[in-house]
Amino acid sequence: LSLLALLFSYDAISGEREDGTLKLMMSNPIPRSFILIGKYLSALLSLFWPIAVSIIVALLMIMFSGKVSLIGGDFLRILLIVVVSLLYVSLFYLIGLLISTKTGRTATSLMLAMFAWVFLTLIYPNAGGFLADRTIKSNPDKGQFSQIQELWSKFGQEQDKYKKKVVPEYSINGSGTSGSWSSASSDVLSYILFESSAQKGDYKPESAIDALRQYYQYVEPRRISTADRTWQIRKQALDDSYERKRRLTMHILRLSPAVVYDNASAAMAGTHLGSVLYFVDQVQEYRRSFIGYLYDQRAFSSEQWFKYGDLKKENKPDLGGVPIFHQRAESIALSLDRGATDIILLIALNVVFFILSYALFMRQEVR
Repeated sequence: LSLLALLFSYDAISGEREDGTLKLMMSNPIPRSFILIGKYLSALLSLFWPIAVSIIVALLMIMFSGKVSLIGGDFLRILLIVVVSLLYVSLFYLIGLLISTKTGRTATSLMLAMFAWVFLTLIYPNAGGFLADRTIKSNPDKGQFSQIQELWSKFGQEQDKYKKKVVPEYSINGSGTSGSWSSASSDVLSYILFESSAQKGDYKPESAIDALRQYYQYVEPRRISTADRTWQIRKQALDDSYERKRRLTMHILRLSPAVVYDNASAAMAGTHLGSVLYFVDQVQEYRRSFIGYLYDQRAFSSEQWFKYGDLKKENKPDLGGVPIFHQRAESIALSLDRGATDIILLIALNVVFFILSYALFMRQEVR
């Protein structure tokens, strides 16, 4: 659409000047401002229809698919995306109009308009990303990886130490299997207890079951704690490297209309990075509530939970209280706040290029 806008405007003034129709138009008592505004509004109206048709087709496909349901807030978001798209194509039209007003030949205007489009949509965004990548290295500090490895190594040592302390020796009569519970992983222990021995009916290692229950009661809370501390280290690493690079890239690319439009439309659609992080926060909140529920139910130590698959229905724990994840949709006000800077920048660039085109057109002599 940005390229289409430039094709609409590259000969808006220079083409009429070459054909002589601009001189004829100016011989009538029509203010120059009316001519320029008329061209701009008519072009904007023409560019609106490709946007509207594409949005309508996409909406029809979504509605007839039956997999996605749209509510009132979603239609408002779509309307905002249309407005942002109009600002975007309007900006490229005004860029082409400025070039057409400044140059005297249509061929020159077309060449400059194509160069402007390639530079603003392809060269500049890629060059900005390359510059940010060279300025800030995205490789996290190796010391942070060492911290993570040390955390999990310490957890593994505590896990093995406790396993050797509480898990008894076992010997399954008639199966030819014997050894130490502490030499096996928790998955292997569970398999031996429930899939092999318990099904034969000739061996019920209650002491081993109790030891394994104590093992989970001790290990799982520490595994959760280690995972939480690992995330804090990784989050800091992301903030120190990737997030800094992203912010620098965004600042560098503020002058690219394509990048500004991408940010603004993503904010309106709810696919902005901030929206993704908002969802991640909800997932982490649900994780905390789910783990809290397991602690409240003593799921890591209760024999009722530990032997869930072998219990009768009436003896099984009630799962009706398990927290259910409900995603909270981001409010439109928050989406507007995320995209406010980019929308204001699009409006400002539209105003600047219109004023420049208007000033040049008003000062030109038509021969």
